[in-house]
Amino acid sequence: MNITLKIKPDEKFREIKCENPIKLQELVKRFEDQLPYNVLLAKVNGKYEELTFVLEEDSTVELLDIRNHSADLAYQNSLVLIYLKAVRDVMGNVTVQIDNSLNKGLYTEIKSQTKVTEQQVSAIEDRMRDMIRRDIPIVREVYQRQEAVEIWEKYNFLEKARLLRDSKDIRQAKFYSIEGYRNFFYGLMAPSTGYIKWFQVMKYRSGVLLRFPQPSTPDEIPEFVDDDKLYK
Repeated sequence: MNITLKIKPDEKFREIKCENPIKLQELVKRFEDQLPYNVLLAKVNGKYEELTFVLEEDSTVELLDIRNHSADLAYQNSLVLIYLKAVRDVMGNVTVQIDNSLNKGLYTEIKSQTKVTEQQVSAIEDRMRDMIRRDIPIVREVYQRQEAVEIWEKYNFLEKARLLRDSKDIRQAKFYSIEGYRNFFYGLMAPSTGYIKWFQVMKYRSGVLLRFPQPSTPDEIPEFVDDDKLYK
């Protein structure tokens, strides 16, 4: 099998041979000492694929890190899934609302009976770092519509369950899971929690701010600027 491969955006394609089918994740490992940043996705014959994808025929492959927009979104999706799992572990069956981007991150609101405390936010971050340290697989799961509705109901996402139940044109729904916790995502994901090395969780206003690297600085968290203080 012939693979036309680009491992970095500023490099030319190279030709390599593989005798057997190979998972993208394994292909990345062959070149990891030459890669400046963590590869999160690949473009295979013009289509974005997760690193769990298996190459079985001649292909053109580009390895993508967070400097690529789609890989950047995969990083954010994976981080959000880890965060949601950590919130569930720390605070139980609560609803988390992911709001718009704010201060180079995502502003989230945890819908609990009492205000979220600094101690709870710290426990959530500790739980996230524990999951990342253990490098847990992020598993892609595809369910038929009725099964997906039942999963939403199980996790108390009743409005999402209703919308999916009423969407007769949708036959399947894609979920991702970490250690049995499932959630629905349109986008792509990293193959495991260990790929998400940089993030910050902080209490902000009445919610929690989830911050992550930017494409211009893939291996660091941008300096936090308190927008509220800027306009006082």
